[in-house]
Amino acid sequence: MKFIFRWAFRLTVLAIVLVVGLLLLKDLILREWVQYRARTATGLDIRIGGFSVGLLEPIVSIKDLTIFNPPEFGGGPLVSLPEVHVEYDRERLSARRLRLRLLRVNLAEMTVVQDAAGRSNLDVIGASLRQSTNRTDRGTMTFDGVDTLNLTVGSVNYVNLGAPERNRTYNLRVRNEVVTNLRTQFDVYLAFARLAFKATMGAFAPPGIPPSWLPGLTNESGPARTPRPR
Repeated sequence: MKFIFRWAFRLTVLAIVLVVGLLLLKDLILREWVQYRARTATGLDIRIGGFSVGLLEPIVSIKDLTIFNPPEFGGGPLVSLPEVHVEYDRERLSARRLRLRLLRVNLAEMTVVQDAAGRSNLDVIGASLRQSTNRTDRGTMTFDGVDTLNLTVGSVNYVNLGAPERNRTYNLRVRNEVVTNLRTQFDVYLAFARLAFKATMGAFAPPGIPPSWLPGLTNESGPARTPRPR
């Protein structure tokens, strides 16, 4: 009987050690899995510095995410994101409906590359992603809106491989732009379009004038946008 209890105790301790080890390594394992899935889906080299998923809270946090350009466009960073923070609705996700309570994205740098033939890296990557999306089942998850979208954008680099003298860097100076109550994919596209317009205008604004004077999204420090009735 003592032999049985002794081995039961040892197995219990081993199980506890394994569970603790998995909890400590879960973020590392998930990071490698997400990198693999993203590379497979996009065909691009993707590196994630930090990745964490809340056990008790529906939160996903990604740190130092870098997506690289294809080799034919130099292979350098396409986008550098110090932070992507997501808070989602767990109950709706279990019903295969993606509802984001908060999406905070910090895009530090983006590089647009044009090759000697006049092709843009964004056009080539976009065409590849559309083909990949068409091969997958779009009905597996239903988009159910974003309650709060918070965007920060640093700079955009333009690189012309055929005419390096045309290379430019545009500092967009967009920080903590907030828009709320996005209910459809079109709302999200419209929010990004308004941000793109505002960022472009801000890049050419006189020094010392913040881009918050421009029409478009509301700044975090300014008045909040009034949500539409549900």
